[in-house]
Amino acid sequence: RGVDVVYEHRGERVGYKAGALAHGLALTPPRPGELVAVFDADFTPAPDFLRRVIVARAAFDDPRTGFAQARWDYQNRDETIVTRAQAPVLDMHFVIEQIARSGSDLPMAFNGSGGLWRRACIEDAGGWCSDTLTEDLDLSFRAVLRGWRGRYLPDAGVACELPRDVVAYKRQQARWSRGSVQTVRKLLAALLCSSLAPSRKIAGALHLTGYFVHPLLLVTSLTTPLLLLQPQHLSAPAAVGLLSVVPLLSMFVSARARGRTFSEFLRDLPATLLMGVGVAFSNSVAMASALRSRTTGEFARTPKGAPGAYRVRPPWTMWGELALALYAICAMLLLSLSGAWQSAASLLLYALGYGGVWAAQLRERP
Repeated sequence: RGVDVVYEHRGERVGYKAGALAHGLALTPPRPGELVAVFDADFTPAPDFLRRVIVARAAFDDPRTGFAQARWDYQNRDETIVTRAQAPVLDMHFVIEQIARSGSDLPMAFNGSGGLWRRACIEDAGGWCSDTLTEDLDLSFRAVLRGWRGRYLPDAGVACELPRDVVAYKRQQARWSRGSVQTVRKLLAALLCSSLAPSRKIAGALHLTGYFVHPLLLVTSLTTPLLLLQPQHLSAPAAVGLLSVVPLLSMFVSARARGRTFSEFLRDLPATLLMGVGVAFSNSVAMASALRSRTTGEFARTPKGAPGAYRVRPPWTMWGELALALYAICAMLLLSLSGAWQSAASLLLYALGYGGVWAAQLRERP
């Protein structure tokens, strides 16, 4: 079709993904109004993707728009129980969270793939940096601090793959968890001290610290047995149950918006909840590592592609998940023997979550 395409392959992984993106940009002479599309290897944009985003959606008509993020569509959503477990959480992110942030002009992050950047925005914000493992989150918030805004396009989808097994999913989530802490350490103070409106500061801070829910889940699973042994604990399960209604309702609304039936939502929900709890230990370890170390760490890529094409051994954290599952089971037994059935039942989610993630990794070992 007469399009000049150059395939560039670096000989070494300096800076990992951020380094590759910066290298590619440096090879391209700047042009007025230039836009840069970013797609990971597992993304398959439609032939008319650029036309739909740039022309039909007028994504960059506002000169303040620094990037436009398309919706992710998962081409292997129903392939395994692991892919089905991930989809509701991602649906909630793209159907509710990103729409709300974009529509309210609140700080939002580029999702790393499936979208376009204005080159002027990239360069004004300092370019892609390799000092965090979440180069997308880092650049997005540096752009926000420079006065740029992101735009989300909910009706422009791009096909991608989800990690098909627990080992791959844990590897992806651990990298995102570590990178989020690195970005918090790098940018949170600058965000809070910036001239942004208070509402934008609060929304941005909550966005940056989203992964801190995993250490909270871990601490809750460890301390719940101690709290439940005290008389004043009795109202805690009810309060926690009320709080859990919000994400459950959000997942249901987003699933329906993506065309999922009620029966499909109910089928996927248990796996979603169990895997969300089950990776809390692994993600917490990754976050603690980021707090202890000033080095970026390795960008461990997520195994994708045909089954068996690229497999990695489960990390040592699987044994921590086994220990946590046994801890929760023992606590349940002790509370049951004392007659505290409701309290014992509240630990069932942790026992099944940690135990299920451990068992899946045991089965997936090469």
